[in-house]
Amino acid sequence: MKVKFYLWITLIPLLCLWLAGFLWFAHYTLTLKNKDDINADVTVVLTGDTGRLMAAARLLRKNHTDMLFISGVGGGAELDALSGSDILSEYDKQKISLGRKAINTRENALETKTFLQDKNVKSMLLVTSYYHIPRSTLEFKRALPEVYIKPYPVFNTKPPYKSLKLLIKEYNKFILSFIRAKFFKCIGME
Repeated sequence: MKVKFYLWITLIPLLCLWLAGFLWFAHYTLTLKNKDDINADVTVVLTGDTGRLMAAARLLRKNHTDMLFISGVGGGAELDALSGSDILSEYDKQKISLGRKAINTRENALETKTFLQDKNVKSMLLVTSYYHIPRSTLEFKRALPEVYIKPYPVFNTKPPYKSLKLLIKEYNKFILSFIRAKFFKCIGME
């Protein structure tokens, strides 16, 4: 009986802490705003959800950046086959590079770090889905501490019940990334 009592005394505060964090996370991600007057040295777009590449292509077309790096492009996929590339001119397409190795957000950040190594980049637009902004920003700041990262959220029109499920899943991933970042910093491996 005492074990159950202590288990509940431990679980209830943890659940309350998780819920409070989730409410902050949901509010933060759902109230993010885009600014079309953003400029940076490079735009980095993470593949995955719909609308990301289209948003990045519009930023490139409007001359908000000079380069576009698409991280996480599958094996043999070419630029012309990617959704959103049809709005780009041949001149714009010359400013685009494809990263083919990343399969998750942490690898996106490391792939981008390798791409930017010799390019003297000071600022970067990070284009990804609104719910992915906190975790991707965390991972990119860890990989590229010297680069000023400007998040550029992409909003899609998923039904609310799917968005809630997505937010919960992404919040849990954010917690794990946050803990990993703090752990490595704590043990001096940052």
